[in-house]
Amino acid sequence: MSDKYCIELSTTSLAGCQGAACKSVGRKIQKGELRLGVKTWYEPDETYWTRWRHWGCVAPVTIQKIYEEIAVTQLKGFKKLNPVSRIHVRKSFAAGKVIDPTFKGVQRPQDQHLMGEDMPSAMEGMSLDDGDKEKEKEKKEKKVKKEPEPIAFKIDLAQRTAKCRGEECLKNGIEIPKGELRLGIIMDDKTTTWIYKHWVCATTQDIKGVKEFKEADELEGFDDLSGALQAVIVGSFEDMEPLEPPPNPTGGDGGEKEVDEVPSKGKGEAVEALEKGEEKQAEKPSRKGKGKKK
Repeated sequence: MSDKYCIELSTTSLAGCQGAACKSVGRKIQKGELRLGVKTWYEPDETYWTRWRHWGCVAPVTIQKIYEEIAVTQLKGFKKLNPVSRIHVRKSFAAGKVIDPTFKGVQRPQDQHLMGEDMPSAMEGMSLDDGDKEKEKEKKEKKVKKEPEPIAFKIDLAQRTAKCRGEECLKNGIEIPKGELRLGIIMDDKTTTWIYKHWVCATTQDIKGVKEFKEADELEGFDDLSGALQAVIVGSFEDMEPLEPPPNPTGGDGGEKEVDEVPSKGKGEAVEALEKGEEKQAEKPSRKGKGKKK
């Protein structure tokens, strides 16, 4: 749509008509009258002014010039006009001149025929021409919010429970438990906040995005993972889809040990001993405190 030209029903009675006959006597365009505006550069103020004319004062050369530049339906303000004004404007553009200089934007008895048989043919295809299609396309593109693009990635074991941004997990409120393999992403939204996904929730697009930045073994956090988890990452890069990682035996923030180094029975004993040790340490201060009181 061009901003150079505008057509509308006048919103005030302040603008003077720039048509030669009206300008010579200082005639104003009354509120509600159909008018055409043309943006013109005004050098003294170094800005653009809109010069208005009554619709009936628009010269054929102006209509022909506009018609060469844009489709009538791309004329700014055209679609906000009432139906009878749209038909008058459309027919005038087709004729190359104003077909009825006495028309001021309000339906008259003599316009009745336009609202009958002529209206469907005059309006036919109005929203289907190339100009309108392009305009609608631009509108849709503006409405679609541009998704931020990732600018950094890392892989690690969750240090604490965190929200998963995977589609299904987000929908069902499933979180990433402590010690689980996850993918960290910083999105290009002017923040430095990491968002996380379970590794298995990473999409092919995510992995493709990571590969555009770094190879698997160059990814931040890769060297801190166990050999088994590193193999999962490398295999996922090769298959372009996330492989299921083995369960973390400690359920904590480790990752240095191989998963298959700790048998299930040993795991239970180790965890139990660790828990007992923590309990004893927690008891010591209370006993020591009592000794001081005595």
